[in-house]
Amino acid sequence: MNSENPEIAHEEFVMLTHDHLNKYIKLANQKASILLTAQLAFLGLVGGSLTKIWQQTSQGTKFIIILTVISTVLATFFAARTIYPNTPKTKQGLILWDSIVDKGKNRYREAVEESSREDLHKELLDENFQLSKVAKSKYTQLRRSILATGGMVIGAILSGVIWLI
Repeated sequence: MNSENPEIAHEEFVMLTHDHLNKYIKLANQKASILLTAQLAFLGLVGGSLTKIWQQTSQGTKFIIILTVISTVLATFFAARTIYPNTPKTKQGLILWDSIVDKGKNRYREAVEESSREDLHKELLDENFQLSKVAKSKYTQLRRSILATGGMVIGAILSGVIWLI
């Protein structure tokens, strides 16, 4: 950052924060996409296998399998919730696409052209706050998906071991 001019250093910090938040949001989506793919593949595998082995399975193993499937469905839900677009709940601003569309082409152009440098800087600060809320929500859902995926894996291992014994 430029430490010689505090105003430039401040603007650089705001832009770095903006970039940082956007990267973490994209990373959450990528991680959730990978988890979702694995979870759906696991559901398909379990669904195909259960029809063949269900009758030969003990009640205890069936219970563990049911818990595993429930855990997998929850993990899948949370991963999908992470990926689902998370638009901030605000109509203010000149950066958020919903606000831009609501203003319309001409009103948006006028609003930007009439804004001072300080106003635009405040808009970016507000955008950073909104992005931080999106990132927090996405990582909360991602953590839940990871935890439920752990339950899925443990359940699959337990039911597999019990079934083999």
